[in-house]
Amino acid sequence: MDKTQLWGSAITEHSPDRTIAMDTIRQGDTHSSVYGLLLIISLLISFRYTRRHIAPIINGSFYFARAWKAKDDVSLEISKVILFLIGLLHLSFLSSLFIQAYRPDLFGLFNWLLTPTFMVAFFLLYALKWSALSFIGWLVKKPNELRFLAKSARDYVILAAILTLPFTLFNLFLYVQKSDYLLFCGGVLSLFSLLLFFLRSFHLFLHLRFSVFLWILYLCTLEIAPLMLLYRIGLII
Repeated sequence: MDKTQLWGSAITEHSPDRTIAMDTIRQGDTHSSVYGLLLIISLLISFRYTRRHIAPIINGSFYFARAWKAKDDVSLEISKVILFLIGLLHLSFLSSLFIQAYRPDLFGLFNWLLTPTFMVAFFLLYALKWSALSFIGWLVKKPNELRFLAKSARDYVILAAILTLPFTLFNLFLYVQKSDYLLFCGGVLSLFSLLLFFLRSFHLFLHLRFSVFLWILYLCTLEIAPLMLLYRIGLII
């Protein structure tokens, strides 16, 4: 509703819902700009050291033999750790963009905390997986082999980050109306990377001559159950 004062200037009053929505959009723009800039700076700083290892990491994600052969390469492992941390930052940022697009009420409440919260949660899930696989490897007297599976999880985080990076960058520079489609494509590619990791775990279990039942048990306890827990928490919130 417009009100005209004596001086001839017009003041526009908006409904509370529209004001809240506009505030959420402004918060989202600032949030996206800051974390997007942090992501780009991290990539630029690390690129000089990690650029020669990006291709081997991608190739190893699709070929089990190549990844197994390069498992003791220290220089490659250092690059994987660096890219893994940047990949966690990117996927956490992408997750916060999902919240912004599909749960603006939740984003308006926790906007600046969402990305670091997702990053801590993802890192804890990885630490839990690493600890569990190390313990199981100690029990079955194959610690290096099952630790390799935990390391492989980093490769697929890196792969997911690389595949979804164009959609994240496009989302930062395009209009909000186009964001939902880009985020959907990013989510599909992230699931594709997860399925590739499940296939990698199957190859490793066959290589170690473990039964298919043990592989299914591993998937249910260490892969699917934590994801379902996160999904249930999201529904509650």
